[in-house]
Amino acid sequence: MQYTLAPFNYIDRSMGLCTFKVMTMEMSGDQAFWIMGLTFFQNYYTVFDLGRQRVGFAESKLSVLTN
Repeated sequence: MQYTLAPFNYIDRSMGLCTFKVMTMEMSGDQAFWIMGLTFFQNYYTVFDLGRQRVGFAESKLSVLTN
C-alpha cells in the first residue's frame, strides 16, 4: 500500500523557518522508525479493529492532501 502526503503536509513554514513535522525514534538495537502522528492522521480516516487485530486506513473527506 502507498499513502501519499504532499510536502506542505509535513513541512511547517512560519516566521521564516521550515520545520519537519515528522519525528524519528530509535528502539533498542538498530531499529529506527518514523512517527507520523497528526501529519498522517489528519489526512486518513483510521479504524482500529481490536477484535480482529487490524488497522484500516482510507483517505479522509476532510483531507488536505492537495494545496
